[in-house]
Amino acid sequence: VSLEVRMTGQTEDGPVADFYTLPVGIRTVAVTESQFLINGKPFYFHGVNKHEDSDVRGKGFDWALLMKDFNLLRWLGANAFRTSHYPYAEEVMQLCDRYGIVVIDECPGVGIVLPQSYGNASLQHHLQVMEELVRRDKNHPAVVMWS
Repeated sequence: VSLEVRMTGQTEDGPVADFYTLPVGIRTVAVTESQFLINGKPFYFHGVNKHEDSDVRGKGFDWALLMKDFNLLRWLGANAFRTSHYPYAEEVMQLCDRYGIVVIDECPGVGIVLPQSYGNASLQHHLQVMEELVRRDKNHPAVVMWS
C-alpha cells in the first residue's frame, strides 16, 4: 500500500504541483513464552548474517551486490537477515519491506576490542546510537528487532 501526498501552489508563472509517495506497511511483533509472532502468526527465522561487502567491489551500499544477495536469499529459502555489523542504507530497508524479508537491525559495534571501550562513556554512546537507529528504522515493517 502506498500513501501519496499531493500539493499544488500558485506562483507568478502559474500553478506548480508536486507529490510524494511513501510505501506503507503495518506489522505487529510479539514474543510469547515459546514463539516469536509477526502479525499474530508464529515466525521462524531462517536466515543469515549479511555483510555489505565483497572481495571485488569493496564495502558499502552497492545495488548490484544487493540484488545478487537478495537472489541468493530467495535461492536459500531465507526469510530474514541480521545487518552484520552496522546499520545498512535505507534503500536496503525499503527493499526488505517490499520483498518481505525480516531484518534484525544492528548498530555499529564491530571491532570493539580495547578495554576503554567497555566503560560508561562507550555505553552512553551506544545507547545514543541505538536510539538513533530505532528512530530511523522503526517504521519499516521489515525491521522486527535491534541488536
